[in-house]
Amino acid sequence: MHVPPHFAIKDSSVIDRFIKTHAFGQLTSIHQGRLCCSHMPFLYDPGKGLLTGHLGKRNPQHQDLEGQELLVTLQGAHGYISPSWYVSEGVPTWNYQAVHLYGQGEVFHDCDSLKQLVDQLTVQFEQSQATPWTASYDERMLHGIVGIRIKVSSIEGQFKLNQNRSVADRQGVINHLDPSHQADLLTAMKQVL
Repeated sequence: MHVPPHFAIKDSSVIDRFIKTHAFGQLTSIHQGRLCCSHMPFLYDPGKGLLTGHLGKRNPQHQDLEGQELLVTLQGAHGYISPSWYVSEGVPTWNYQAVHLYGQGEVFHDCDSLKQLVDQLTVQFEQSQATPWTASYDERMLHGIVGIRIKVSSIEGQFKLNQNRSVADRQGVINHLDPSHQADLLTAMKQVL
């Protein structure tokens, strides 16, 4: 990912928080000589530098992941920015938040590890529910998935939120964003103002 210096996110605590909050991403690899991408949720352990998730066994992408360098992309708030919102001259652009993680892939099939992964994913994503569902399912269903571990070797973070513009221009964008449809982008823009 091309990351201009004024949009680069270097603070690991900000990146770690972003990864946890925006844990649904794209796993990109090479399968049979072609780029392949699957959309899936991930768990991230920053202490171990480990990203985990699972694919359905019928998804052929898992067949070539072992030992391959993989790319996982995570996207946060984003939206169109009109130059009419600036005080000074400008051009149309798109503001966004993105983190890319690179690392070696490992595939696992053992039911204990798969159960632990599914249970951890359940806890992570159920905790925001009014009445969280407790993992209870027929463990034979685990035979239908393949676990993926990625030992993260590098992370790139970019929050392109008009940091290269004046405070007046950034305030103009904030004033024009629709809070009912762009609340996340509005919050992100206010944080870098």
